[in-house]
Amino acid sequence: MSFVEVLEFIRVYYLNSYVLIAMAAALLCCLLRRKYYDLALWQVILLYAVHAVFGNVGDRVTARIALGYWGGGCWYGVPLMILLSIWLLTKILKKDYGTIGDMSAAGICVLHILSKVACIFQGCCTGVILFFTDTGKAIHFPCREFEIIANTIVLIVLLRFEKRRIAKGMLWELYMIWYAVIRYIAAWLREIPIDWKPFFLWIPAPRLWTVVICATGIVILFFHFQKIYGRKPTIQEMLRAIIGKLPAREIEEAV
Repeated sequence: MSFVEVLEFIRVYYLNSYVLIAMAAALLCCLLRRKYYDLALWQVILLYAVHAVFGNVGDRVTARIALGYWGGGCWYGVPLMILLSIWLLTKILKKDYGTIGDMSAAGICVLHILSKVACIFQGCCTGVILFFTDTGKAIHFPCREFEIIANTIVLIVLLRFEKRRIAKGMLWELYMIWYAVIRYIAAWLREIPIDWKPFFLWIPAPRLWTVVICATGIVILFFHFQKIYGRKPTIQEMLRAIIGKLPAREIEEAV
């Protein structure tokens, strides 16, 4: 793409009302919670700006890999690149991973929910055809609505965990895991060709990326657990940790 084409792509893809509203809502979500995390206004704005840059890069790169061209968008790269930006922000803001990760989780979740709302208005990401009416009209599975509802539940749980200090310092990896599970299910319910076209061996790109995201979240959760307890978690403890059920000792320390 030429420089002019890149500028035109940015204008069309990013500078539209849907994207701007979603980004504004995500920023507001972070601003309203900054005192809880003892972050100054400039720190929250910097955090959001860094996330925006890294998230957009992830969106573009995974789109290029999955689709073969720079147009369009793939959300899969966002959680992975945000993870990298969280690490960078711990160095810049001199805050620990738990603070930056927990602050980021709800904001990114809000952005994802509203991006799915935008899909409804833009007519993309439709679900598989369930049946045809007598007039020949195709009735699709409400995949976008499914993702909106599922991720709204995730957002509510994240905010509840945050308020009650459940899984303190682990909310980002939990969000990665939960998002990946929802997105993996959604990949089986969408009729978009890329969701069914083999990408690596026989695996379509969306399912491969969601497995990578989920595995990354689980690995981080495993080592986070090990760092706090000084031992490896059992399989049962890991399964409980994935849903925020942490051992009593850790909950006590978090409170």
